[in-house]
Amino acid sequence: MKSIVALSALTTVASCSFGATITYNGHVDQGGSGFGSVLNVLALQANGSEAGGVAWNGSADVTSGDAKPNSQTRSVSEIIASGANVSTFGIVFNIAQPGNNPDVTLNQFSVVFYSAAGAELFVASFNTPTILSQINAGVGGAGHIFDVVFDPFEANFFNDPTNRIGIRVTDPITGAQGAPESFYLIPSPSAFAIMGGAGLITMVRRRK
Repeated sequence: MKSIVALSALTTVASCSFGATITYNGHVDQGGSGFGSVLNVLALQANGSEAGGVAWNGSADVTSGDAKPNSQTRSVSEIIASGANVSTFGIVFNIAQPGNNPDVTLNQFSVVFYSAAGAELFVASFNTPTILSQINAGVGGAGHIFDVVFDPFEANFFNDPTNRIGIRVTDPITGAQGAPESFYLIPSPSAFAIMGGAGLITMVRRRK
């Protein structure tokens, strides 16, 4: 049986690479507004478990695994135009599942930072298996917020408007019932009505 541990959302910090950290920061509910109304990056859809990603090869987006065709990397210029920047950069994980028990386990995801030429500059990863509940039915506009915080060197990434951001999931999201899960970018967690920011989230340890 899996062991359940409750941890404060304010102190839940995932492991990372090269000076960028990803931190859980509660959730937001704006209703299901659709992929077109948010800066969507990765949408995954499969039964049982979902994994895959969207990457930049220097000339085009490349999807893998269970990524839906509307997955796309985003340029720094797009991110800045949306109101985000190095100090106000966040990701929302949206759950859109049917049925009476629409929870999923988010085991891992990585934000990948690319040059315009397609070189992988650095990666920030969330690696703490976490049971998350659907916030609102539908895709886009509602979900769980993760802040990305950069060290000074990595912050230079935002100085080049042609750099791009992708997302990949290598350790599958489990509990999926066929509807899509998605990751989209937001201007700033403080721009939303954060719900449960200081509350408890449920963490799941892997079986040995």
